[in-house]
Amino acid sequence: MHYGFAFLQVPQFYYLLVIGGLALIPRARFTAEKAAVLGDEARQRLTPNLPQRVSLFIPGVCVFACIGLLGQVVGAVALLAAYLLLFVALIFWFKRRTA
Repeated sequence: MHYGFAFLQVPQFYYLLVIGGLALIPRARFTAEKAAVLGDEARQRLTPNLPQRVSLFIPGVCVFACIGLLGQVVGAVALLAAYLLLFVALIFWFKRRTA
């Protein structure tokens, strides 16, 4: 296991960052649409479809791949932080586009 910042020089880290980031787009769009709906009844009727459900697990798999395949613990923490920030930013961006 590596605990330094050497993961920044590993190209596979950036592949994991891009794959996980792109996988967040469908779920962020669903979350923004659900936030834009008025009324609790209409909000409860909205359910995610299969791609929106599966896309939520791909960033987690990328984080575990960073630990398991690359052996980069700090890289996995950086991926997790990047995914969380990107998810929130995408929700706000989609929310602004639908409003």
